[in-house]
Amino acid sequence: MLRSIGCGALLFALYVPANPWGHVDLYPTYVAARLASEGRWDGIYHRSIWLHQGEDPAWDARARELIQPEPLLGPSFVYHPWYLQLVRPIADRMSYAEFRSFWIAFCKLCMVAVGWELSVLFGWRGFGPQALLTLLIGAASVSRDSLQVGQNGFPALMFALAAIVVWRSRCPLWLGGLFAGLAFICKPWCPAVLGLCFVLRGMRAGALTSLALLPAMLLLPSWLLPDAAMRDYLDLHFAMAQTSVPAFNNLSVLSVLE
Repeated sequence: MLRSIGCGALLFALYVPANPWGHVDLYPTYVAARLASEGRWDGIYHRSIWLHQGEDPAWDARARELIQPEPLLGPSFVYHPWYLQLVRPIADRMSYAEFRSFWIAFCKLCMVAVGWELSVLFGWRGFGPQALLTLLIGAASVSRDSLQVGQNGFPALMFALAAIVVWRSRCPLWLGGLFAGLAFICKPWCPAVLGLCFVLRGMRAGALTSLALLPAMLLLPSWLLPDAAMRDYLDLHFAMAQTSVPAFNNLSVLSVLE
């Protein structure tokens, strides 16, 4: 804990100041969360270049009300509807400026957690190695870009590595599944981490975790979330799957690979 606090102090000092670039990927999350709280699920994915050429007057009107006096920039909301369920309680209690400050601080803490998780997995003890890992992560250009753009790549990476740390230890199997599920909610490529559950805990544990997690992520949303949201999300997901990653510079994938 003390090492992580020290690493956090170093990382926060490294990123002073660090403001998002025009809310590019962050403001759509805030607007979508507020629309979901208002029951307007049918408009969350409509402002999309993949589905509706990025045009939705209703979205733009509500976004102006929520974001003023700052300009509207950036793409549409593209994350899973489960993700909104995690963000809504926070967004409902904050203005956009407060939400942005919260997100910057949270992502910095995620970087600290990633540094600790890597030091555990590498078996490196002591403040020095953990601080070095944390600062290398924080100093990477893709990390800075991800933070300033306002993406959720680092929360996804933090949860994915947490699942690996749990599976490598003797902690309860369900705890690793919970972290893997949270990573899945952040990014659709995170279920790949399930392969390590088979490696670290054996075939039976990997099969049980997969059988519990995948239906919860793939079937349960369709039963519990509004039909309009799931229909639009699936249409968006399949449309985006046809697009090459380099063409749209998928920063979150790049940052995790680096």
